[in-house]
Amino acid sequence: MLSTTWRAVGSFTLCVAVACGAGDAGHVRSHPIEGGIGYSLNAAELHFAEVPAESLTHGVALGDTSTWSFPGPSRIVGRWLVVADQRVAPHFTVADLARDSIVAQFGDHGHGPGEFMSITWILPDPSDAASVWAFDQMNRRFSRIRIAPPRTGSVEEEFVYQPQENVFFSAFEGDTIIGTGALLDATLVVTDRTGHLLRRIAVEPPFTKVTLASSLARRMANSPVMAVRPVVGGIALGYYRASRLDFFDGSGAYRRTLLDDVVLTRKYDVVPTGQIRWSPESEMAYLSLYGTELHVYALFCGCAREAYMEGAPPRAVRVLDWAGRPVMRLAVDRGLSSLAVSEDDRTLVGITRNPMPGVIRWRLPAALAER
Repeated sequence: MLSTTWRAVGSFTLCVAVACGAGDAGHVRSHPIEGGIGYSLNAAELHFAEVPAESLTHGVALGDTSTWSFPGPSRIVGRWLVVADQRVAPHFTVADLARDSIVAQFGDHGHGPGEFMSITWILPDPSDAASVWAFDQMNRRFSRIRIAPPRTGSVEEEFVYQPQENVFFSAFEGDTIIGTGALLDATLVVTDRTGHLLRRIAVEPPFTKVTLASSLARRMANSPVMAVRPVVGGIALGYYRASRLDFFDGSGAYRRTLLDDVVLTRKYDVVPTGQIRWSPESEMAYLSLYGTELHVYALFCGCAREAYMEGAPPRAVRVLDWAGRPVMRLAVDRGLSSLAVSEDDRTLVGITRNPMPGVIRWRLPAALAER
């Protein structure tokens, strides 16, 4: 049975379910909003101190310093790891995790067919285990790319995606796309494959109109990172500037929110242009999320922006199941900017940028794969 308490968050008060896990999704209340559906916050407190802790050491470097420039989004499909470079060509590198070797680099820089500018998100291809979908934010285009031999690096399909909202991360749900990013009045948006808006999905955000009046500042302050459950379907969101995780089913229907017991320092100014300027001592929360069928892996910072910018990225990875229950705490032996996990929950790959760019592979505790 859940007991409830009341907590003030910004300008509103919410009911917090106190339990080892998240609130009961069956009690979520919804209401119509312009162009979609809104949900009342269904929140539970998140406590990680009581779960097992493991350290990941002796990671294996993939490639060398000449392999990587500005490694960013990554995805593991079977034995293959694909990593996108967000700045320069070649924009994609494929590694064979069974042999810890680099097998291909490809992807020219440009705006033409088969060319890339800035990859922000890589998705598995539901119809082909040998391919992935990559979203190019600057070219506003999805590309289906084969990453397994033969024909590694071939661009097999492309379509232009121009959503009305500013979408950074996305997931396929049948013929629709569910996306999130710097959105103003929604947490998620559902579009067709051209970007035409089908509906908005809204949950009370970390920063509201009362706590942050500037719409531009609020867009950036509420920007999340996303994890996708690849087969059954599901979405998890973590926030850069709030110790909070939101869970949705594969269609985008809201289920629950987890509020961390870690209180972040948040200091900022809104400059005349309406943008938000964070103070150096302001702390960041979730920098990267990744989903497998069993778990959500969340890279948690809890560190000051100044320390992060000076080369002290986070080393803590929190593991939860898709019901929102904490499973394990992982401590890696170097700072990461993002991560990826194999489909069988046996391998974690971390992207590093400070002091040098790199990609490192670790073996995960066997208990994660046995759940």
